[in-house]
Amino acid sequence: LTTNTPAPTVTYTTAQGSLYTATSCSVTVDSTEVECTTVAGVGTDFEFVISVGGVDAGVQTSAGLSTSQAYASPSISGVTSSGTLSTAGGEVVTLGGTSFGPTGTLSALYSATYGPTGTELTATGCALTSDQTAVECTSAAGVGSTHVWVLTVSGQISSASSQTTSYTAPDIVSMSGSMGTAGSTVVTLGGTDFGPLSSSGEWAALSASIVVSYGGAGADVYTATGCQVTTADAEIEC
Repeated sequence: LTTNTPAPTVTYTTAQGSLYTATSCSVTVDSTEVECTTVAGVGTDFEFVISVGGVDAGVQTSAGLSTSQAYASPSISGVTSSGTLSTAGGEVVTLGGTSFGPTGTLSALYSATYGPTGTELTATGCALTSDQTAVECTSAAGVGSTHVWVLTVSGQISSASSQTTSYTAPDIVSMSGSMGTAGSTVVTLGGTDFGPLSSSGEWAALSASIVVSYGGAGADVYTATGCQVTTADAEIEC
């Protein structure tokens, strides 16, 4: 391959299966060196393949060359939502930042987790909404506050965000059940944003628990026992 032959074609495939074709390829040193320009993309561990020749001479293609070359990892600079998140999940959260990938990148290459350390809960439906700079995800059912976010783009993991999201605090609107002085009677609290069923995995993932206390101003304060969410987000029994 010399500088007088037709321009070579260079493709590269990421470890995650994305295939890209470099642009502006040219021979810069006879027989030994080609320079190309990468295209916008995502992924890691590029495998390069070069094709040379033309219609008259026929096209010859090299074996793949595995490398550790990769696109820049995503970086989160903002986390926004319409407010505190419903404990039922299903809320849209927008992650802003850089190196999120070009428009048209498959949604399957995006995922996000969040929680006290950024790994406890998994968001769903993550997809790129603005070229390189914004991804939207849907929150999971959960509880708690000041959760940081971590974004994965085609196998590359961001650092935890400095911005956080929080679930809406619980609100008690009703109480039923008699309370004898001997204790051990069941009391049911009704309300909103109590969190998922106690049998669900989110509580263990978050190392979270339910604490219910009661008492009056100037009176003793008691802590109920055996509290569990028996109707997701709406009812607790103690």
